[in-house]
Amino acid sequence: MGDQDITRVLQEAVELEKTQKYEEAMKKYHEYLSENKEIEQMFSSFQARSYGKVLRKTGQASEAVAFFESFEKNKDMDQYVRNEFAWSLYDVHIKSSEKVSNSILSAATKIINICEQGKYSPYSKAVLQIMKLLITQPSGNFKQALEWADRLNIDLLNKEAYFWKAEDGTSKTVGSELERYYSMIVKCLYELEQYQSCCNQISEAFSVITDFHNDRDFWLRWYRAKTLHGLNRFDEAIEILNQLLLIKKDWFIYKEIAEILFQQQQFEQSLLYCASGALAFGEPDKKIHMYELMIKILLKIEEKEAAIRHAKLVCIIYRDSGRVIKPELISLIETAGDSLDEASSLASMIRELKPLWSDYIYPKENCKYGKVIKLIAEGRKGFICQDNGESFYFNVSSIVSDRNKIKEGVKVSFYLEPGFDRKKNIPVMNAVHIKVL
Repeated sequence: MGDQDITRVLQEAVELEKTQKYEEAMKKYHEYLSENKEIEQMFSSFQARSYGKVLRKTGQASEAVAFFESFEKNKDMDQYVRNEFAWSLYDVHIKSSEKVSNSILSAATKIINICEQGKYSPYSKAVLQIMKLLITQPSGNFKQALEWADRLNIDLLNKEAYFWKAEDGTSKTVGSELERYYSMIVKCLYELEQYQSCCNQISEAFSVITDFHNDRDFWLRWYRAKTLHGLNRFDEAIEILNQLLLIKKDWFIYKEIAEILFQQQQFEQSLLYCASGALAFGEPDKKIHMYELMIKILLKIEEKEAAIRHAKLVCIIYRDSGRVIKPELISLIETAGDSLDEASSLASMIRELKPLWSDYIYPKENCKYGKVIKLIAEGRKGFICQDNGESFYFNVSSIVSDRNKIKEGVKVSFYLEPGFDRKKNIPVMNAVHIKVL
């Protein structure tokens, strides 16, 4: 192949790469490579960038890395080549990684050494991914994650979310780099008990981000409450947590409030929140520390029999998960002349305790009476009019008796619970724990 032919083939390959016709560009490069083996010495920087990108875009990112490593030994690389080299390293070592390894850390270090943080390099993506892997690994290396965060210029992080459609047609969203940065920084600072710095970062996040995705604003408020708890600013923490309960009635929010109230020796109120958390959706083994808190509360208010029943529940969870049962739990059960029945199942113990939890949350003196006046959404939702004429919204999931008996005009008993009307964007009281009379 003559010099003119070489020039023509390479020019055609570059033009095809520019128009994202990577497979066709690869054919052209193969046409050239069949007669030129020492490619890293023959290519200009512009051609090297193009060839490396074509390799990467045609599923040969590992080959692209090998090519750039060879090219680097023989020629100086300009910023465009370094960026493409960095993208190849990112695709091979970091993009789909699930845990931290020396090779991943080496690749990330190489990336931040050869390219600058900016729109056209994977610098930010690589650092954020390393932070994520460090945070989510079993031991959670939060200190090292913060060290990697120091390598980022916050002003250069992307502020736009990324939207796409999955293969099943559902819409997916990845929050902006800035959102992800603050989410991870906040978690690290909280886990390292740097509570004031954590609060400061949360305030900063809300001041610079106006549009949150994937409930990140909810989780930032959750961490603000937890940091205020850590700073012993209990009333402020409880206020935020109760606001979060209007949005999501998650068991761990109830647990956090219960822990604060227990510290303040408000045992009856703490028990109420624990019971609400116990009845809320969530796997029992995840709630084990909340059940242990309930044992402490019940002993404080001298309800020893109930405490023993909860001790049995906790022992069953420990037993079923293969963990060592705490001696103090066995001792508590034995003080009543009782013992843990080896045949007892977790499901049966939960069924036994549910009525007790309901009694804590819904005392008879707070019960209301009325009738169903309207059903909507094919009977899944509706409104109850109290005997005094006031109406309250309800969801069928709040019915604890036979749901098939719920019809317009039926008399019911119910309780009131704070909720949030998303359409009107206002707090409301909803009817819950509904029984047909």
